[in-house]
Amino acid sequence: SIYVKMLKKHGSIEPMVWIKYARYLHETRDVRKKKGGTDVTPREVLKDALARLEKTVHIEVITKFAQMEFGHGGAEYGRTTYEGVISNYPKRLDVWNMYLDQEIKLNENSGRRVRQLFERMITLKLSSKKMQFVFKKYLTYESKEGTVKKQERVKELAREWVARKTAEE
Repeated sequence: SIYVKMLKKHGSIEPMVWIKYARYLHETRDVRKKKGGTDVTPREVLKDALARLEKTVHIEVITKFAQMEFGHGGAEYGRTTYEGVISNYPKRLDVWNMYLDQEIKLNENSGRRVRQLFERMITLKLSSKKMQFVFKKYLTYESKEGTVKKQERVKELAREWVARKTAEE
């Protein structure tokens, strides 16, 4: 009931109220009754939040909700949410990075999904500085989780990218 009151008062201006309410629902698995007698789920909270908040904070709110889904057993929904954001904003490296971090933390299928994300990222047209970050993170991941052969492959991919970038200029 406290969150409902907070949402009425601050729901259109404060994204953290929505995020904290969704986190509460996830952590306690508490489903409260709304007006009209329907159950409240974190996904419905996200829809309400996006309807009431300014568009400038939508990506922040969506990615926080996706992180919560990963953390509370809804990894597939979290993936779908992240995929939606990166399809609309492919150059948002911060979103890619959050998505990667969630997949690394989950560590399913011997890192297959993580490697697929890295492979997709290195095909993006990003600045040299951003791409350096991507390759460094990829190499660090392979140092911890992969083999020497996979590390060498990442280094080779980086060399190829630099050669392509130099040829373009």
